[in-house]
Amino acid sequence: MKCQINDKVYDIPTNPDGTFDVNTIRDIADIPPDRVLILQNKDGSNRIINPNEKVNINPEDCISDLAPTVRGMNHERSSIDINAAS
Repeated sequence: MKCQINDKVYDIPTNPDGTFDVNTIRDIADIPPDRVLILQNKDGSNRIINPNEKVNINPEDCISDLAPTVRGMNHERSSIDINAAS
């Protein structure tokens, strides 16, 4: 089945039960394992796709990948002197 991943369309093979294997999606689209996959449904909702998950994807849905994020300040920004700008 054709599936949009980021800005490209790929032909992704389905499992016998009609689901897609996330590892196959990553391999075909050349997405590193440390990137987070997001399933964007046609109704506008988003869902994180977990590693090794088998997912149902509709033809209108698309997948995006994002860099891993950490909530709060990262170690690079935490060393900034906030008083230096005043």
